[in-house]
Amino acid sequence: SVVTYTDRATDGLCLSALTAALQGIELMIVGVAGDNADGELDFSNVTNAKTRKLHAFVALLTNDELWSKYVVSPSETEEKHLVLLVDASDVLYLKPAEYIASVYEKTTAEYHGHHRDRDVVLLAAERNCWPHMDGIRERIPGGADFCANFDNLMKSDATKSSSFKYPN
Repeated sequence: SVVTYTDRATDGLCLSALTAALQGIELMIVGVAGDNADGELDFSNVTNAKTRKLHAFVALLTNDELWSKYVVSPSETEEKHLVLLVDASDVLYLKPAEYIASVYEKTTAEYHGHHRDRDVVLLAAERNCWPHMDGIRERIPGGADFCANFDNLMKSDATKSSSFKYPN
């Protein structure tokens, strides 16, 4: 299942949906109405678009009704079901779902700490502390301090080996 959240239709969303369709991927788009008129998602305590997306994804993963509607229908088997939560505005699908699943399987099989009876979550990461910073330019007031604090929280052997340390 490939699921995205956005509160507005953009050129990026259209291009993402087009490339998904060309690869035979059914892209489930949640929230595009913008005003959440159906009341499925509660954003009463959400302050920005990035946080809204995160809350939407958490709701999809924890609410059985939303899970059945957008992620895995009751008629599908959930055993070994791969779920991709993706950005709506800048993801292009260049390979079919079968290829993505095979790379996921290969990657998790190569991970030495992986236990086959546990779920594995892979996150994309980037070098830039977006949206707080754009390289060395502060985009949000206090962004440099926020990213410095994030850097301190993330100091570990795993993050020291890569310059890609900010979740995307």
